[in-house]
Amino acid sequence: MQWHTPPRQIALDPGEVHVWLALRGDVISTNIVASGLANDEIAAAQRLRRPADRELYLLAHVMLRDVLAR
Repeated sequence: MQWHTPPRQIALDPGEVHVWLALRGDVISTNIVASGLANDEIAAAQRLRRPADRELYLLAHVMLRDVLAR
């Protein structure tokens, strides 16, 4: 699967739904702090035991912030 950067502006028409998908390993910044995550989000991820769980948590939060910012 290939990641496509979403448009700068997201507009939804009435009755329209957008579905955003990312797979673990597709999109994780090597610099999570620069992604805009809050310190408490990073700390919560660090408390997770399994690396895969930490990666999914960070991916979900980075994507959520990106979509909401648009």
